[in-house]
Amino acid sequence: LTIGNNTRINGADFNVHNGTKIEIGSGCLFSTNIDVRTTDSHNIFNFDGERINPDKNIHIGEHVWIGRMVSILKGAKIGNGSVIGSMSLVSGIIPNEVIAAGVPAKTIKENITWKE
Repeated sequence: LTIGNNTRINGADFNVHNGTKIEIGSGCLFSTNIDVRTTDSHNIFNFDGERINPDKNIHIGEHVWIGRMVSILKGAKIGNGSVIGSMSLVSGIIPNEVIAAGVPAKTIKENITWKE
């Protein structure tokens, strides 16, 4: 788990599993009740015995604002300057400088900037 300078976290659980990474850039703002996890917590196998749900890294860019009660799942990437709306589920790639919200989170506004 790496956290950049001047990032404020008001309430988050981080679950980093099996050598994966969570990288958080500088100047981010995390609200409360946020769940960030690189794992599904339980292994799932196909009938050949191969694991089909491997753990994956998470990358959160610079100056990202995460609203309250957001879940960020394995493999997620959130671009610089973006805002994630409350109660969203991030499971994919969120571009730079957008507002994303929903389950799963999708871009709802582009070309944005924000200040505290």
